[in-house]
Amino acid sequence: MPDCFLSTYLPVASALLGAITGGGIGFLTARFTTNRNARAAAAGKLRAAFAPELVAMRFDRAKEKFDADRLLREAFPRHAEAVEEFRFFVKTGDKAAYEQAWRQYYEVGGSVRFFDYMMGDDPLECFETRVRSILRFAD
Repeated sequence: MPDCFLSTYLPVASALLGAITGGGIGFLTARFTTNRNARAAAAGKLRAAFAPELVAMRFDRAKEKFDADRLLREAFPRHAEAVEEFRFFVKTGDKAAYEQAWRQYYEVGGSVRFFDYMMGDDPLECFETRVRSILRFAD
């Protein structure tokens, strides 16, 4: 009887165990890949949100009618949307630093202000440093 039991049920039990293990591995792989792809898309959107202003600050600021405060105020909703979308993918231990980098980018005196970019010796360096401090989380 034991030989009959082993010969009958062992292949079935082995097949079930293999199917469960394979299904678990497939599920975890799919979940990891989906999360990685979603993070990469959000990181790309975050980088792309700041690209026009990085170009404008670098190449257009020498123009007579260039107004960095207006440029950045108009871009702020796009930046905020990308920052908030990416916030979901920031590691738990980095969330406070991410929030601090975001606030240092736009906040002066508790409100949205960008005039301080033009007050220093090198406004482009100030702007790029603040943007880089946000984008480093997308690497």
